[in-house]
Amino acid sequence: MKFPIITVFFIVIINLQNAVSQQSGINFEKATSWTKIKEKSKKENKIIFLDAYTTWCIPCKEMAVNVFTKKEVGDFFNENFINIAVQFDKTKKDNNNTKSWYNDIEYLKKTYKINSYPSYLFFNTKGELVHSISANFNPKQFISDAEKALKPATQYATLKRLFENGRRDTSFLSSLATSAQANKDYANVAIYSNLYLARQENLLTPKNIKLITRSTSKTTDIGYPVLVKNADLVDTLMGRGTAGELVKTIVFEEEVFPLLKKNRIKKIFGIGFYEYQGENNKNIDWNAIDLNLKTKYPQYASEVLNESKIMYYQWERDWKGYTEAVNDYIKMSGKGFELGRIDTYARTVLLFCDDPSYFPVALDWSKKVLEAQDSEKPWFINTYSNLLFKVGKKQEAIQSMEKAIRLSGSSNPQYEKELKQMKSPN
Repeated sequence: MKFPIITVFFIVIINLQNAVSQQSGINFEKATSWTKIKEKSKKENKIIFLDAYTTWCIPCKEMAVNVFTKKEVGDFFNENFINIAVQFDKTKKDNNNTKSWYNDIEYLKKTYKINSYPSYLFFNTKGELVHSISANFNPKQFISDAEKALKPATQYATLKRLFENGRRDTSFLSSLATSAQANKDYANVAIYSNLYLARQENLLTPKNIKLITRSTSKTTDIGYPVLVKNADLVDTLMGRGTAGELVKTIVFEEEVFPLLKKNRIKKIFGIGFYEYQGENNKNIDWNAIDLNLKTKYPQYASEVLNESKIMYYQWERDWKGYTEAVNDYIKMSGKGFELGRIDTYARTVLLFCDDPSYFPVALDWSKKVLEAQDSEKPWFINTYSNLLFKVGKKQEAIQSMEKAIRLSGSSNPQYEKELKQMKSPN
């Protein structure tokens, strides 16, 4: 079960609108309303491409800088679409153009359920949503995904309508499940996938295993037994630990999550990005949870319980419980702990804990990561450096940050900014 906290890392804030306006990339319209965009679409007989972004969204900024500015991306989108980039959050720095979209943004959010960012949507000349795609940092693949919006036969709206009218052949269901995933229609991914998998004689083909790992979210799904009984094959094809992580997440969501939060909901922002929301329950009976897990899922009980505690104590900002649970994870894992996970735990304390007494504990975790890594990673050293600074070891922190910068190719604006702050006499 992956630690589902979207951590706010140290970042460089980039001016999005300046980034996407470069001549070689996508030419975004400066229209002040959705009505004007639809009028232009109808007049030029072009599909609308809407880039719905927010000022706080990191992938939005990365796409704007690393994909939208590419000549091949600009050539394709400028030729085939009416392009509009709209800021979907509100800030004190919003200009008049941004403010002019406020009412339209509320309409678009409500009508098309836009609640994760970036969202890339395509509308026909009638203003009807026909397709959407996910962020992809490979320009060629992003163009390939967008091409499907140009033909009614490959638009998700068409495929969904065919399903509603009764089409059920296996090749169609396979395409529909893939398209639903790309269009962030997560509620229907499992439905389409289970219908497709139910017609397969062999669930253990690479194609079917990939679909199973992408769509299985319940113990009642067809793919769940494959994850449990054929974990080695799944891991061989999809990466070490894939099957176990998926099973643990499913067990957590069915057995533990309902006990931790009221009005609970799992909000999905994209593939691999989600957040558990709701009001925290108090007085959790961990012993009862432990007994239930050991009775139903003995193979996964200890890990699910431990990761549930880490998650819950972070929600509660209970740093005593959090650090104890993380230390339990390190003890259980021995030398096999995941470096990235421990680095995330250490950085979580660095960023969100306001009690300095826990910084030495996080520093110890970060040191374990550095000692266990096969090759030196600048982001691990960056965490270590900032924690050194937090505990008052200024010179060691400066030396570590300088090393992180060297390993980053001798140029990392954010690390350089942090280094400057460390060297500041204040």
